[in-house]
Amino acid sequence: MDNDVALLRHLYEYDPATGEFLMKNYAEGGKGRKRRIGEAVGSVDKRDGTRIIRFQGKWQRASRLAWLYAYGDWPSRQVVYEDPSLPLPARDRLSNLKLAGEREELTAESLRRLLNYDSDTGEFTWRYARKGVRAGDPVGGSRGAHGMLGHKYIRINQIDYAAQRIAWLYVYGEWPKARIVFKDGDPLNIRIDNLVEGAFEHGTRQNPVLTEEVRRQRQAATYRRADLKRSFGLSIEQYQELHDAQGGVCAICGEAETKERNGRVKWLAVDHDHETGEVRALLCQNCNHMIGHSRERPELLEAGAAYLRRHEKKDEVA
Repeated sequence: MDNDVALLRHLYEYDPATGEFLMKNYAEGGKGRKRRIGEAVGSVDKRDGTRIIRFQGKWQRASRLAWLYAYGDWPSRQVVYEDPSLPLPARDRLSNLKLAGEREELTAESLRRLLNYDSDTGEFTWRYARKGVRAGDPVGGSRGAHGMLGHKYIRINQIDYAAQRIAWLYVYGEWPKARIVFKDGDPLNIRIDNLVEGAFEHGTRQNPVLTEEVRRQRQAATYRRADLKRSFGLSIEQYQELHDAQGGVCAICGEAETKERNGRVKWLAVDHDHETGEVRALLCQNCNHMIGHSRERPELLEAGAAYLRRHEKKDEVA
C-alpha cells in the first residue's frame, strides 16, 4: 500500500482543485515515454467517458488514483462523482469524489444531474454514461416476492431508492413527507400524476425510523387500501363514495359503527356477494355478522324476525 502511494506520487502530480494529473517522473524501464514532464496524462475510456491513467502496467480510473494520491489508501469501494456532468479533468476534482454508499442524502439537484425523468411515462434514463451503462439507457428494475407484482427501484451509488420517491424528489424538489401511494394500485406506474402522498410518515434514510407501534398506527390507511383492492377490487376513493352515499352509516340498521380496534372506531365493513364478488353496501360489524351467520339465506332472517315478533307479543300479554 505504502509503495503504491509513494510510486504514484513519484510518477505524477495531482491537483485536487482541478482534477488534473501531470507527468512528474518517468517510470523505471518505461517504454515509449509519450508524455513530457509537466504534461497532462490520461486517456478517455470510450465505454463510459471517464479518464483512465496507466499505473503499474494497468489502466486505472483517474478517480481511484486521485483517492489513493490524496488519502494514502486505495478506495474501499467504487469511487463515484457528486456531479458526473462536469467536464474532464474537473470531474476528477477531489471535492467531486465520494465512495459509493456514502453521503446518501440525495438532493434534487444532484439527482437531476444524474437522470432524466419523463413525468408522462414515468421512465427514468441516465443522462451520462457510467460504469456498465450508456447515456440514454433506462434506469431501474422491479422486484417482487413469489412472482407477485413488485416495486421499481433505482440504484444510485450502490444504494437502492424506491422509484416513486425518486420521482417525487425529481419533480417537487424535496423528499416526500409520507409514503407514496399509487392511485391506480400499480406500483410500476411511476407517472407523476399517479403518485400521491399517503396519510402517514415513512421511515427512510431521509426521515427518522418510526417505532413499530407508531408505524402500524400510521400505516393503517395503507393496509386498508391494499385490503380493499385485494379483497373487493375497490379503491379507497370508491369506498369513500359508498360511505358518503350512505351518510356514513350502516345500510341495514342506519347507525354508525361503534366497534373499536386498537382504540379507534372500525371502518364500515364491505358486504359483497360471495358467489359473484359484487359489492352490495357497507355494514356495521353487528349487521355484517348477522348476514354472515344467516349464511346469506333471507328465509332464515325472515324466520328470525317472525320469531322475535311472536315472542314480543307474548311478552306484551304477560
